[in-house]
Amino acid sequence: NSSAASDVYKRQQLMNVNDIIATLTENEQKVIMMYAAGYSTNEIAGIFDTVPSTVRSRIMWIRRRVQAGNS
Repeated sequence: NSSAASDVYKRQQLMNVNDIIATLTENEQKVIMMYAAGYSTNEIAGIFDTVPSTVRSRIMWIRRRVQAGNS
C-alpha cells in the first residue's frame, strides 16, 4: 500500500529531523522553534539581544543541516 509506505517515510523523515534538532545547542533549538512558531527574525533577535542577520544565518545553517540529514 503506497499510503502506508508514505506514512513510514514521513515518520523516518521526522525522526531524522528530531535527531538533528537534538544536536543543536539550547539557544539554536529555541531560535528554530520560535521561527517555526511564527516569530519574525527581528523579534527573535530582540529576545536574544543580537541582530536579525545573525538570526537569519542561524536559521539558514539549521535548515542546511536538516536538509543534509534528510538527503
